[in-house]
Amino acid sequence: MAPVPGADLNLAIDLDLQRFIVENFDSNRCCGAVVAMDPRNGEILALVSFPGMDPNIFSRPIPTELWQEIIGDSLHPS
Repeated sequence: MAPVPGADLNLAIDLDLQRFIVENFDSNRCCGAVVAMDPRNGEILALVSFPGMDPNIFSRPIPTELWQEIIGDSLHPS
């Protein structure tokens, strides 16, 4: 089947705001996420995520020892 053009996608990401969040995020805290929305129209202005662990470990069976380490972490990474 030949490709079919889809609808246009217009992003509202504010690059300066995105960079500000990344540069000022406290990486010593392990993990977290920030979503900045424009309350007038719901546009996403920035979206930043710093997972506390490699999310790829969930793409395969997790060894019991690693799972125990994850659920026992006092910082509760997610």
